[in-house]
Formats: sequence, C-alpha cells, structure tokens
Amino acid sequence: MTDSFDPIQYLEYLRKRWQFTAVAVLLAGAVTLVLCLVLPKQYTAVATLVIEPPGGDPRSATAVSPIYLESLKSYESFASSDSLFAKACDKFHLLDGKTSPSLESFKRRVLRVDKLKDTNVLEVTVTLPNPAQAQALVQYLAEETVALDRGIARAGDQELLDKSQQQLDAARKELDQARSEAASAAGPEPVLESEVLSLQESKASAETQRIEANLILAESLARGDQESAVPNRAGVVALTGDIAAIERDLDTKSALLAALRARRQGADDRLRTAEDTFERAAKHGDEAAASAMFRTEQLRIVDPGIVPQRPSFPDLPIAAISATAIAAVACLAWLTIQFGFRRQRGQPARAGLMVAGSGNR
Repeated sequence: MTDSFDPIQYLEYLRKRWQFTAVAVLLAGAVTLVLCLVLPKQYTAVATLVIEPPGGDPRSATAVSPIYLESLKSYESFASSDSLFAKACDKFHLLDGKTSPSLESFKRRVLRVDKLKDTNVLEVTVTLPNPAQAQALVQYLAEETVALDRGIARAGDQELLDKSQQQLDAARKELDQARSEAASAAGPEPVLESEVLSLQESKASAETQRIEANLILAESLARGDQESAVPNRAGVVALTGDIAAIERDLDTKSALLAALRARRQGADDRLRTAEDTFERAAKHGDEAAASAMFRTEQLRIVDPGIVPQRPSFPDLPIAAISATAIAAVACLAWLTIQFGFRRQRGQPARAGLMVAGSGNR
C-alpha cells in the first residue's frame, strides 16, 4: 500500500531547497541579460496600406463579401515579389558585400507582408540593424507596391472577367457531377450497423464476465485456495481470448462501415461544396463586372512608418520573463521528481510493517 501524498511535507521539502530555485532563476536571468546585451540589435519598421473597395462606391464598403476579402490576399504578392525586393536591395545597397546572403534567404529574414485577417489592411514589415534604413526601405516598398497596382489594375480587368466566367462554368460542371455522384452513393450500411452493434454487445458481455471471473479469482487467491484458482485463471484467459477475437471482428466490420459512411459523406460534402462553390463563383462574377465598371486606384498608403526607436530583437523584458519562468518551472519539476523518489525509497519498509501488523491481527 502506497502512502498518500502529503502537501505539507511537499511544501516543506520545497521550502528547504528554495536556494536552488533562486540561484537557477537568477542565473537564467543573468545569462539572458548578457545575451541580450551581446546579440546584435534589430529594428523593425512597419508601413500600412489600405485596400479601398473597387469603384470608389461608398456602398461597397458595407457590402464586402468574404470572397472579396480573401481575394485581397493577392496584394501580399505585390509587396513581397522577388523583383521588387531585388530592386529595393540594389537601391539601398543591401547585398553589395562579398559575404552577402542569397536574395531569397535575406528576404525571408528581413521582409514580412500580411493582409490582416477580415480587414482590408495590408502591413509591410522590414527588420534591419539600421533603424533609419529599415524605415526608408519599408516606405520604398509600400510606394512601389502602390505603383505596381496602379500599373496592372486596368490591364487585368478583362482577364478577371474571363477567369470569373471560367470559374462559373467549372463550378456548374462540378455541381452537375456532384449531384450525379450523390444520387448514386449508397451501400449496405444498416446491415453492417446491426452487426457492429451486436459485436459491441457481445464484447461488453464478455468483458463483464471477465471482470466477474477476475473477482472470483482474486477471492480464491486471497483465501489461498489454489485448487479453485486454477480453473478460474483458465476461465479468465479464455474470456480474454474471446474478447480479442470479438475485437478483431469488430475492427474489421467497423472499418467497412466507416468506409461506406465516408463514401456517402464524401458525396454529400462534395455536393455541398459544389453548391457553395457555384454560388461563390456566380457572386464573384458579379463583383468582377462591377469592379471593371468602376475601376479606381485601390491601394493607398495610410502610414509610411517611422524610424523605430527601440530594437525589436532582442526584447529584454520578454526574454528575461520567459527565461526566469522556464527556469522556475524546470526547478519545480526537478524538485518534484526528487521528492517522489525519496518517498518511494521510504515505502518498502513501511509496507512490510503494515503487512506484518495485519498478519498478527
């Protein structure tokens, strides 16, 4: 019999070893401070652009659809294009050194472009060791992104209309195929469901019998009746084998039933998806036509960014808090493990005394 957990004893154990935790936390904080002071600082500048609704119609600002917001993610590729970034690197001489990294790796480390979720706001972020250069680069990228959008907007209107019509035709074809597939998807699900249910009941009954047999076996062993324990043990083994056989059969039948259900569910899901896709394609076609009719400049810089005053990396407060928290948790886990080992080493002797005492009674 194991001793119950004593929280008072555990807290006392931690209190006596508080110096270990304190030293570890202070050491982690000191190491973090040194690293933050030694590591080269990086500064992040952010430029914000807004993507205006097409056509300049104020009513469209209140009728923005999810598919329209999703289409705005294409503007991320404008600001993060390799050609634009290469042009910016040449302008600011960022990759002129002999040991300079490749353009791709440098862009992944320096540039980040995000269209904020469920908004029409585009953020361009640049991180460099020089704060003034970071702000100049991010402003240049924002301005060139606006210029790129201005140059290709009108040329892409007809292409957008053609693509919308193609999507609508494809969605209609997919919808017809999905309807045909959903009408033909069928299988012997009721028969398999009945068999699976029967097997589950058989397994539950066998497990109940095994539990009862284990109880009888435990009583026989407690009385020291080895003669009755032998057949009881054999019965437990036999029931265990029966349960294993039932489980194998149940797994096979369940897999077949799941496959049939997946086929039918897949056909239903495909039909729903096709219907949704067709509706979105039709709506997208209407939006494309309206956009071509009322085309205006859509990208606008609302904030070119400022020269950052504080480094974005390393962030000393966050790093210090994280390091000390991790050190404290690690120390607590280590001391808890050691406390458990100490309790286990003390249990065998106490268990022997308890068994001897119960024998005397």
